[in-house]
Amino acid sequence: MRVPEKGLLRGGGPSGFLTVHEQVRDRFIWIRYADGGTVELPAGTYRGFVGSDVVVKQNGPISYELRDMATGAAPVATDISSLGPAPDLLRAALWSDA
Repeated sequence: MRVPEKGLLRGGGPSGFLTVHEQVRDRFIWIRYADGGTVELPAGTYRGFVGSDVVVKQNGPISYELRDMATGAAPVATDISSLGPAPDLLRAALWSDA
């Protein structure tokens, strides 16, 4: 299994991995290990994580969308405003390029 040409690895879990096109930064593709099948995600910015099949898209300052790429289930929207000051820490953790 290879990362597509001009693709950059952005995370991966037990069932597959997330890539982003190096020149089209809102084009993310999930690639399954089992059959090499691909799922192109709707335009946006996503984060994948090491060891997880869940990818996260930020829809606004306190709104996120979680997708379980292993199951293909419908995305789950979450609003983190009820966390008080914690959203600033969560955003820093999720969206850091470090």
